[in-house]
Amino acid sequence: DTFLDYDAAPCHNHFCPLFQRVAPPFLAATSVAAALATAALLVALAKRPQAWRWPQSRALVAQLALGTALFAALLPALAAGVARGWHLGTGLCRLT
Repeated sequence: DTFLDYDAAPCHNHFCPLFQRVAPPFLAATSVAAALATAALLVALAKRPQAWRWPQSRALVAQLALGTALFAALLPALAAGVARGWHLGTGLCRLT
């Protein structure tokens, strides 16, 4: 029989003050860098499509671009969560 305590972490976690102060700007900068890298990759693909003529390389580059875009899109939410804590209620926390 397993007892789940929803008052415990991660629903009510507390980060050390240094991490809570330093992590959000770092994550924001990382998100911007990832978005710029994805944009540069897409521009390179658009300008030189002949460089990606093999279907395997196109698939790999598309997966890389998609993964980097998802990473860049989710980092701001993570940064906000670190800075402010969990404010979405215990219902959504229970899903994790």
